[in-house]
Amino acid sequence: MRKFFFFIILNFAYNVFPVDYQGHYIAHAGGGVENHNYTNTLEALVYNYEQGFRFFELDIVEDIYGNLLAAHDWKYWKSITSCDSIYEKEVCDTITTIVKLDSTSISIKCDTLSIIEEDETIDTIVKCDTSNTTVEYDSLVTSIDCKQVTNIVTEEHFLTHKIHDKYTPMNMEMINQWFAEHLDAVLVTDKIDDPEKMSSLFIDKERLYMELFSFESITKAKELNVNYMMSENVLYKLGEKKYEYLIENEIPALAVSRRLIERDEYKELFLNCKASNIKVWVFHVNFDSGKDEKYVLDNEMQYIYGMYADRWIEDFEMVTTIPDIYSDKLMVSCARGILSVKSDEEIKSIFVYNISGKLIANYSDIGSYEFQTFIDNSGGMLIVKIQTTDSIEVLKISAN
Repeated sequence: MRKFFFFIILNFAYNVFPVDYQGHYIAHAGGGVENHNYTNTLEALVYNYEQGFRFFELDIVEDIYGNLLAAHDWKYWKSITSCDSIYEKEVCDTITTIVKLDSTSISIKCDTLSIIEEDETIDTIVKCDTSNTTVEYDSLVTSIDCKQVTNIVTEEHFLTHKIHDKYTPMNMEMINQWFAEHLDAVLVTDKIDDPEKMSSLFIDKERLYMELFSFESITKAKELNVNYMMSENVLYKLGEKKYEYLIENEIPALAVSRRLIERDEYKELFLNCKASNIKVWVFHVNFDSGKDEKYVLDNEMQYIYGMYADRWIEDFEMVTTIPDIYSDKLMVSCARGILSVKSDEEIKSIFVYNISGKLIANYSDIGSYEFQTFIDNSGGMLIVKIQTTDSIEVLKISAN
């Protein structure tokens, strides 16, 4: 009788409050907002959290001084902002190389060279048109590739430009503030390949997932105990015995293009990964005509764990994985304002929401098998998310 009772309340909770705590659906670049995708903005996070996403991908790049910012690349950033200052107009309209120099004692050798601007804040910015330019800085000689578009913007300039003239760009301080206010949200990064730097600057390493692009960064992530996905370009380098390598090296997850599913050898690989609990997330949703979230959900989920999605769709509500809590390992009640939780596994954290989905209480680092606390919810319904050592469980209870 008890098992049946848990089944009913869990399904009822899910239909009322659809939330993807397992991360099958990652909000791509923060998720779409209004009629715009790929913004990496505060408004995208806010809107898509309300829709039901709990895993949020942000592209993370560096400015000229190494500050981390949420943007895909500077060329695309220019296309969705108004790049209109004297400094930015010159830089954003040309392919440039930025050379930061801390001394006025310099000589620069370049066939075609223009000094765009020089001041105490921006240092020296050079544009050159040859591929073999040498910059002499005192006795130090550095070769640079003048055809490469590098980090051309300062954090200050970045934050002054709204995305599509209305959405808020984010630096690390703003990213950390939002995730501090949404303790059940997980950050998934793209572009940045430095787990040491990213994990040291993000507010909660346990809620960080990084797509990584080199064997070196994957090794570093393992050393630091940072959650990660192996990127597609690293997977390509594994040769014919990809699955064997993934198993032997305990690779937990992959981030790949959904286009790979169209190739038989990758279908087999992904099915093997699924059987071995190696999570496979796919991107390039909405890149090909007709291949949107609904298409991937209906035709490709049997091969993969999840997708990078631009939009939350109603069908997500029906297929989001619900943890198995039919066993007797967990009991939750709320009587006379006292929330009581008992578990056969060590309880790590508890999040409590009202029926509208607003977070009203959270408890971290519990570290015990029983937990009680006072909850003031005026006799309403509660949604309780409980993280134990091996699982995350979500259910709806009546606060009597």
